[in-house]
Amino acid sequence: MRNFFRCSAIFAISLMMCLAFLSTDTIAATTGYQGIAYERTPSGSIGQKIPGVIITFVSENGQVRRTVVTDNNGAYRIDLTSGRYRVKAQHCDYDDYSSAPGFFVVSGTTYQTGNIFLKKKLITTILLIRHAEKATTPPNDPPLTPAGQVRANELIHVAVKAGVKAVFRTSLLRSLQTVQPLATHLNIPITIYSDYAGLKNKVLSNYAGGVVLVAGHADTLQTITTAFGGDGSKCTVTGNEFDNLCVITIYKAEKANVINLQYGAPSQ
Repeated sequence: MRNFFRCSAIFAISLMMCLAFLSTDTIAATTGYQGIAYERTPSGSIGQKIPGVIITFVSENGQVRRTVVTDNNGAYRIDLTSGRYRVKAQHCDYDDYSSAPGFFVVSGTTYQTGNIFLKKKLITTILLIRHAEKATTPPNDPPLTPAGQVRANELIHVAVKAGVKAVFRTSLLRSLQTVQPLATHLNIPITIYSDYAGLKNKVLSNYAGGVVLVAGHADTLQTITTAFGGDGSKCTVTGNEFDNLCVITIYKAEKANVINLQYGAPSQ
């Protein structure tokens, strides 16, 4: 939903930019470029048409700069004088495209065709939680309390909406009981992890571009967040907090973004 509003805002701003360019730069409407923006699938084939792509043409000498936005069918058409133009295409859900070091060349007296191909951004999301409320006995590996069992079931609603594809837990019983209802409901695998580097490698190797859920403990959430490249201070809990939901998003190999939310009933 956030992406929708963000893309809508970018589209509106770009449209105003286009109108401004058209009103100040008169060009004969017989030469230029036209085409369609397509998604380039991971297999290399041509995917769906992409509306709302911002395409900017900059002349070789930098004196002409014109922008167009693809329509609902992913198509664009732009008037340009003869010359060589560097082209950049942007959409908030896709990697940027650039023709550099090459050019789009405008020549003749017609519109030439220049289709644009964009690759989907590969964003991996980790939902990091602490296990739900636990009993005080037995001391080494206590089960969940009734309140913890309720929270474990509330986790289902969060994970279903997020599109979780896999679950990671520790070897302790309270960790298993926290994620088992979710894994059963979604029929997704549960993997036990013991070290944080291995956890990161498994997530990014097997579920890159997807959403996974990781159950940790009060003294491990910060370390796990750091292992994924995030700011560990944004995912810390006290002994009585069980409602934290840390959302870690990773785009390519860049530093992870961390947001600390809550789910289920507030901790007592």
